[in-house]
Amino acid sequence: FPLSAPRRGGMSEHPMVVLVMTLGPSLASLLASVWMVSRLLESDRKTRRRLFVRQLVHLGVSDAVFGLAIAVFCVLRWSSVVVPQGVGAWVCPGVVGMYEVARLASVYTGAHIALGMCCVWYRALGALPALRVSLWGAWPCAFVLLAVRVVQFPTYPYDPWQKRCVWDKGADPLNLVVLSVFFAVSTVCYVATLCRSRYSASPRTALAYARGYQVGLLVCYAPVLVLLSIPAAQNTWCAMVVLGLEGLNGVCNVG
Repeated sequence: FPLSAPRRGGMSEHPMVVLVMTLGPSLASLLASVWMVSRLLESDRKTRRRLFVRQLVHLGVSDAVFGLAIAVFCVLRWSSVVVPQGVGAWVCPGVVGMYEVARLASVYTGAHIALGMCCVWYRALGALPALRVSLWGAWPCAFVLLAVRVVQFPTYPYDPWQKRCVWDKGADPLNLVVLSVFFAVSTVCYVATLCRSRYSASPRTALAYARGYQVGLLVCYAPVLVLLSIPAAQNTWCAMVVLGLEGLNGVCNVG
């Protein structure tokens, strides 16, 4: 999930509707993430060295790659572009792999931000040096998990008959477990931050960040977890709706 081929009789018979519904959010996330990263990199050196700013840069980069991967896949899957087998055999797995790696890096960084907020508000400042180092583990961990997933649950995201990218892979327990863990960590930390900030003299900033990220998490990834739990629904129009919501991840994080 969520790059599966819908069954006939559903939204697959209206490819332009699906293309607009999924391509629009992913392009919006790509542009929003690039804008956020460019603004952060324009700040002074002292500001860029702050943990939260570094976290946002990592998050923006992962969301930009994530949005780009979804946009490219949507074009190769639902547009009239014909992908020759010699090209599709390499391009389609590459796009799908980029999508999975960027998604894992994004949720990793999101959980990292949540942990950082929680540590600051509960004055566990001794954990911040470890968080600074572990921030660089997002992409290596994502590549390792992708390699494990490919070995354990191999897929071939190219259809030589339709000459387009597809990804009908069914159950994916590894991604379900990993995303559930990151989702749970983020939720607990944001709720803890909200509870703590209620008793602060100036809670508005923490409340705004915590509420915003938690809402984005619920909108973009709660449906993903539900759909990963129901493999039979991954080849229906539900997957396309969830793909569109997931594509809003970058917009929600920037907002």
